[in-house]
Amino acid sequence: MTSVPSPFQHPGSPPLRPELPDGAPLPTPPATGGVPRLGVPAWAPLVGILLVAFGYALISILVGAVIGIAGGNVNNLEDNQPLTIGLTLALDGVLVAAPIVIVTWITNQRPALAAFGLRVPDSWKNALVTLMVVYIGFWALTLIVALILGNAKDQDIVVELKSQDSLPILGGFIVMTCIVAPLAEEFFFRGFLFKVLWERTNVSVATIATGATFGLVHKPGGDWIGVAVLALFGVALCLLFWRTASLLPCIMLHSFHNSISFGFTKELPWWGFLLLTVGSVTTTLAIALLATRLGRRVASPPLPPPA
Repeated sequence: MTSVPSPFQHPGSPPLRPELPDGAPLPTPPATGGVPRLGVPAWAPLVGILLVAFGYALISILVGAVIGIAGGNVNNLEDNQPLTIGLTLALDGVLVAAPIVIVTWITNQRPALAAFGLRVPDSWKNALVTLMVVYIGFWALTLIVALILGNAKDQDIVVELKSQDSLPILGGFIVMTCIVAPLAEEFFFRGFLFKVLWERTNVSVATIATGATFGLVHKPGGDWIGVAVLALFGVALCLLFWRTASLLPCIMLHSFHNSISFGFTKELPWWGFLLLTVGSVTTTLAIALLATRLGRRVASPPLPPPA
């Protein structure tokens, strides 16, 4: 006797996010503008800013405690130029470490440096042309701000530089402002903050938010006109990153800008300008290219799941 088969029950559509087998690598998110995605939520940059602030405060407290235990004067640490340079370099180190730690923590995967924009531009010719156009646009807008609001007052660091004649201290300032700061700040602000917001919102929102943040973090020791000018510079660097899909032109422009600012502050002769700008831009580019090459060589397997 033949039985009547039961009606076919369709299992339904497949799950939107099927579970991966244990140990299987996570799929690579699609690229953004030619740059691999970081794949972290929009709140990650806020965590990064808080982590940087906490790290810098912790380092400052520890250094102050060590100086106090050693019998040093802790009342006027801000007047200690070598200490200021050292703490600023430590802050730059935190700016680089924080994004890597946060992305690793959220994704459970060591991020590729290319996802932060440490990759060679597809066309150096187009990248350099874009760099020049962006920088000219920045100075045009800066001139408009100066005509409307007046000139920004000198930041504290500029005042200190003008009165500083010690060659070792000036050398430390050059390393800090013309080499290390462009590398660290571009990695954090353009490679992390802007990149995450670009992935999660759009270029306009990411550019405005990153530019405003970049200007505000430079407010201590300056005025609001200076904040506006530096926010415009931050916007220009975001647009440069967006158009070139590489952090390298941003690092070069940042180093060039800081170098000419240093040269004008110390009233260097023409050959001093040339040596400083060429030396700083070449050094930062060499370091960035080395990091790019090392980032390609180092494998980034997913971290093992917690036991």
